[in-house]
Amino acid sequence: MEYLLLIYEFYATKRFYYILKVVLVPMMASFIIYDCISKINNIDSEALSGNLITLIGVLFGFTISFYAIIFSSNSPNINEAKNTLIGKSVFNKDFTIYDEIITGLAYSIILECLLIILNIFASVLHLEIFQFKILLSINFGFLTHIILVLLRIVLSFYFCESKRIRN
Repeated sequence: MEYLLLIYEFYATKRFYYILKVVLVPMMASFIIYDCISKINNIDSEALSGNLITLIGVLFGFTISFYAIIFSSNSPNINEAKNTLIGKSVFNKDFTIYDEIITGLAYSIILECLLIILNIFASVLHLEIFQFKILLSINFGFLTHIILVLLRIVLSFYFCESKRIRN
C-alpha cells in the first residue's frame, strides 16, 4: 500500500507536460519495438531474458547508489535544495527540490524491482514466443520510462550542485 502512496506523490508533484512526456514516449517506443520484433520468428528468449535481468540489475544498482549518495550528502547546495519549495503540495506537505529527487529515485527503485520480479517469473515460466515478444516490448517501455525519470533526477541533482536551483 505504501508503494501506491509513493507513486501518487511522484505524479502529484509533476507538471502535466512532464507526465505526458515520461509516459507517452515510452508507450510509443514499446509499440514500435513490438512492431519491429513481431516480424522476427527466431528469438533466443532464454538469453534475452537473462540479459534483461542483468541490465535491470545494473540499473537498479546505479539507482540505489545514487539514492545513497543524495540521501547522505550534506553539501550546502543540497541543504539549500531541502529548503527550496517547488510549489507543489501533497497531503499538506510542501515539496522541496530535494523531496522531488528522493521521491523520483524511490519511484524508480520500485519500478526496477517490479521489472526484476516480472522477468524472473517470466524466465521460470518459459513463455511462448508471442508472449515473450509482448514481455520484451513491455520491458523496453518501462526501461525507457525509468531512464527518462532518472535523467530528470540527474539534471535536478546537477542544478542543485551547480547552484542553479530550478523552481
